[in-house]
Amino acid sequence: MRVARINQSPDAFTIIEVSSNGDWQTVPWDADAERISKTRLSDGTISHFWMVNARRAFACDGQPKYDERSDYIADEDVNADLAIRCNDSSC
Repeated sequence: MRVARINQSPDAFTIIEVSSNGDWQTVPWDADAERISKTRLSDGTISHFWMVNARRAFACDGQPKYDERSDYIADEDVNADLAIRCNDSSC
């Protein structure tokens, strides 16, 4: 299963921006995109954002599927234990 995790894992980090109405969009992470997301957060354009490598947990060896784990946030399609949530510009 370790090979499957490596073969199926993303190649890059992503930012998931979440607006106050629950809509979200993803952008590839880089320092400039993070700076823009922090600006959008501080001016109220978005309510928070996530920095993720993989938004869904990988299940193997009898582990629960990503959407059956207690950290799964269905509205944002992310396993919170695998992500960094930014609620303010200091994150």
